[in-house]
Amino acid sequence: MKKRIFAFLATICLGCGFVLFAACDQTPDNGDKDNDNVVNTVVFEKDTVTLQQGGWTRLLFAATLENEHVEFTSADESIVTVGATGYVQAYGKTGTTTITITGTESKASDTCTVTVTEIALDFPDTEEEGILLLDSSAGSFSSQMPDHLTVSTDEGNNSVTQFKYDAEAATGGENWNNQIYYTALGGIDLRECDSISFNLRGSGESVYFQIWNGVQQKSISTTATAGYGWTQTTLAFTDEQKTLLDPAESPLIIFVVPYPDAGYDGNGGTVELCGLWLSGYEHIEKELDIPSGEDVLRLDDQEGAQFVLENSAMNDHMTIAPDTENPDITKVTYDETAAADTNWSNKVRLDPAAGTVFHTSNAICFNIRGNGEAVHFQVWNGTKAVVAQQVTAGAEWNTVTVTFDDEAKQDFAASDTLQVLFTIPVPNANYSGTGGTVEIGGVWLSGYTRPEPPTYTIPDAGIARLDGSYNNGGEVTNSKNGEVITINYPAVSSDASDDWGNYIQFNVSEDASRTGYNQFELNIKGAAGVRVYVKLAQSDWTSIKEQAVTLTGEWQRVTFAIETEQQQHLAGGLVVALYVPFPGTAAGTFDIAGIWLSASQAA
Repeated sequence: MKKRIFAFLATICLGCGFVLFAACDQTPDNGDKDNDNVVNTVVFEKDTVTLQQGGWTRLLFAATLENEHVEFTSADESIVTVGATGYVQAYGKTGTTTITITGTESKASDTCTVTVTEIALDFPDTEEEGILLLDSSAGSFSSQMPDHLTVSTDEGNNSVTQFKYDAEAATGGENWNNQIYYTALGGIDLRECDSISFNLRGSGESVYFQIWNGVQQKSISTTATAGYGWTQTTLAFTDEQKTLLDPAESPLIIFVVPYPDAGYDGNGGTVELCGLWLSGYEHIEKELDIPSGEDVLRLDDQEGAQFVLENSAMNDHMTIAPDTENPDITKVTYDETAAADTNWSNKVRLDPAAGTVFHTSNAICFNIRGNGEAVHFQVWNGTKAVVAQQVTAGAEWNTVTVTFDDEAKQDFAASDTLQVLFTIPVPNANYSGTGGTVEIGGVWLSGYTRPEPPTYTIPDAGIARLDGSYNNGGEVTNSKNGEVITINYPAVSSDASDDWGNYIQFNVSEDASRTGYNQFELNIKGAAGVRVYVKLAQSDWTSIKEQAVTLTGEWQRVTFAIETEQQQHLAGGLVVALYVPFPGTAAGTFDIAGIWLSASQAA
């Protein structure tokens, strides 16, 4: 009936020499209209129109008055707006409203009911093969501009995450700082999927999406539109791009909200996310893998190496324990206080064994897993972090490689003490407050070249030798090969007191020329960690200098300064004695190659 009436009106208008109607870009749902009065009338072609959010159409009409001008109005512009030529845009909320057309001369009018429906979310079936739904709750994201770009959950739908930005964030600051990081990727290997997809809606904003590889300084990216209805964006991965997705290089998923300098009005807005998933995912569960070989130096299983808490303030809030089934795994458990610590004192420290050098390696590596926690890793030399990297402890083992550049190697070579530190977790990282556990499965140096072991040297001149005649005490025996004297010592029971009955003693005759020396030195080598007690005394055993020396497993020159008031006693008869007296010491050997007095350059 509607089409016949509209055609009849058009025929009458043509008979009068005038007809007015518009071309239509879409053909939305039609309603019917019964109106037989065609004189001085404006009539919509359709009684009803249905649009989806983000859609638009142009309403057709006919006017019977020659040169009639018309005006359009929307009863609720929060649902649809209408332009001067009848274009209707559904760039707002869902609902039903009325568009009115009015002739400016005839004052005749007509109405059309417009209904706006929500675009249904195109969400994958999580049971479908190859689909891995990533957690897209608000707790999975962090903002780089928290004062201007916030992350929250929609109060009406907790599956929708809202990114709310102000005018400052809309321009990205000066350096594209309006970034939202996805923090729950963990050890998921993006190389095992074909694409990543997400649903956005907003007010027409452009959103820049990228997966950033900080190691290679490259990204995979696309620009998405947050339309007035839900819009799905898919970023497919080529084989070449998958080289940027290695979990060992900790790729970051980033939303830039909105695309900076994109003509926003400066009042801010909200972009909503519902759904973030991987397609074509073929998961292969990873096993813990700790490499071995000549170019690998394992740090966490060296003799004496162990993980400890850096700050005693965390003793009641963090624990460190080996896994009961796999000794290669160390478990670090933290509570709510440690997770929220604002002083970054929630650190776990690994001290390498004495004599370990880093500068002959290309990288330091470790395996880590947890529940999506952000973990800050660094190697500290007492003054600064020589290398550092933030990583994610995901649900699966993530092998992290932190490479050394030339500057880092120089810093390592100049450092006497190095510490490996893990901040678990990075404070204030939106954790639930219930604590958790992060596991570390091996820490090692890769590309490692073992340095040439040091050898001993004895100065040719400017010294007074003290290692002439000697004898043993207790159960000590010795043998000599050239300059090297090898001392065999017995074990000392762990429940015994210090045992001073086993020693090697060097006896030195009087020599008035020795008063000009201010240093006592010797070359010594023995098992790493063994402590040898060294004593220089007058012939009546009155002490001149004595101190325990911890051996490193390699030759080391030990130098003791002799105070001015003690130097006068060097001219008389002297005794040098070396003991291994400490409880818990196993039987073993150590070598001596030269004992002497010398003068420092400052003397």
